[in-house]
Amino acid sequence: MGGAVYIDTCVIVSYVDEADPNHERALRLVEGLDRERFVSMLSLVELASVYFEGWAGGTPPLGRVLG
Repeated sequence: MGGAVYIDTCVIVSYVDEADPNHERALRLVEGLDRERFVSMLSLVELASVYFEGWAGGTPPLGRVLG
C-alpha cells in the first residue's frame, strides 16, 4: 500500500514532547502508520534549532530522549 510517509517537524516535536498539547495525537498518528517513515534534512536542522539552540531552561525533550 503506497510508499513511505513523510513526517513533518511539527509532528516530531509533538511526538517527542510529552507536554505538547498534540502529543497524544502525534503518538497515535506515528505509531499507527504501517509504512516506512522518513524526515527531510531540513526537518533535522529545524529540530536541532528548536531543541538545542533555542531551548530556554532545563533539558529539552529531545535531549532527554537522546541522552
